[in-house]
Amino acid sequence: MLRFLEAGLVAASRQFMAVVVITFTVLTVRSHFVPVPPALAEDTGSCAVWTWLSERLTWSYLIIAFGLSLTKDSAVSATAERMQCAARQLSPKHGSRPLAAQFTIAALLVATFALQTPPDLFIGIGGYFGYACIERIFWPAALSVSVAALGASAHAAIRSLD
Repeated sequence: MLRFLEAGLVAASRQFMAVVVITFTVLTVRSHFVPVPPALAEDTGSCAVWTWLSERLTWSYLIIAFGLSLTKDSAVSATAERMQCAARQLSPKHGSRPLAAQFTIAALLVATFALQTPPDLFIGIGGYFGYACIERIFWPAALSVSVAALGASAHAAIRSLD
C-alpha cells in the first residue's frame, strides 16, 4: 500500500524540512530583520506579534506545499505508473479519475483549514504547557505537510490518467 503513497510521503518529508527551516529562520531573525508594525512591537505580552507572524508563515508554508505538490520527480512518476497499472485492473472504464478527484479535493480542503484559526483544543493545549501562541504557527505548519502529501498524490493520480 505504501508504494501508492510514495509521492505523497516524499513530498511530506520535503515539506516538513522546509517548515522547520523557515520557522527557525524566521524566529531566529525575527527581532532584527522581520519588519513588525510599531504598534505590535511595543505589545510584547500578547499574541499580537505571533498572530501577525503566523499569517505570513501560513502563506509561506502553503505556497511551498503547493510547489512541492506540482513538482515532477521520480517518486511522482513511479507512483503514477503504479496507480495506472492498478486502475486498469480495478476500473478500466474510469481509471484513476476518482482517485485524482478525491486527492485534489482533500488537498484543497486541508489548505482551507490551514488558513483558519486553530481549534480551541489546540489553543488550550498550548496554553496548558505555557506556550499560549505557539499553536498559531504549529497548526498551519502541520497542515501544510498534509497539503504537500495529498497534493503530490493527486499529481501522481492525474499523471496516471495519460
